[in-house]
Amino acid sequence: MCLPKAPKQDPQIAADQAAQRQRELERLAEEKKKQLAVTRRGLTATGPRSLLSGDVGSGFGSNY
Repeated sequence: MCLPKAPKQDPQIAADQAAQRQRELERLAEEKKKQLAVTRRGLTATGPRSLLSGDVGSGFGSNY
């Protein structure tokens, strides 16, 4: 007894899925760029850094 072959996938569906994957990858890349920009802004604070903690500022009075 032979089993029937599965129908072939419509090329339009495959193209739509590939386009959807590409849009999702572009969205993830944009989110990564935004997160990197936020992280860089946090790391480029002005003022001297503490050698012990890496924090910005003198620390006198701000830790009390």
